[in-house]
Amino acid sequence: PEGPSIQIGAGIASQLRSPYKLRLNETKLIVLCGISASLSAIFQAPITGCLFACEIMYARDLEYEAIFPTLISSIVSYGISAYFFGYLLGHHCIKFAPALYDFTMIDLPLFIILGVIIGIIGLIFIKSMRITGRFFRKINLPLPIKTLIGGGLTGLVAFIVITTSGFPVTSIMGIGE
Repeated sequence: PEGPSIQIGAGIASQLRSPYKLRLNETKLIVLCGISASLSAIFQAPITGCLFACEIMYARDLEYEAIFPTLISSIVSYGISAYFFGYLLGHHCIKFAPALYDFTMIDLPLFIILGVIIGIIGLIFIKSMRITGRFFRKINLPLPIKTLIGGGLTGLVAFIVITTSGFPVTSIMGIGE
């Protein structure tokens, strides 16, 4: 079922190239967003749709610059499909977390600030991935050693986050309640 949905999403998105005179890299990004949105709507899995779309072009890598736009298209597509089809067909929508408070328009500026902060964090993430990639290309070590170093650093970051977050380890690892 993902094959036709990918083709439909990519096909609709690629039709935007001519009327809007998009460059090739912009068209590629729009196609990835279309793929992400179609997978998210059909399978009700926005993060999976985003990551699948970002890695579909490469065998061993991700399109890091496309993560944020494809995530946005996935979430919007999921929201629209859940709104229109979730209630009509009785599908259960994703429950991210219990509502701790009711959203009001007074909260909107806080969410705008949060969006700006997360956008900056996303830019820092992309820059750090590029810097790390350049660093590992420059050092003259065998690939298994580079992998060991990268995995060790990732594990160290995970250990620091888990031990300093204040949450029980089972909750962070996904086996808690």
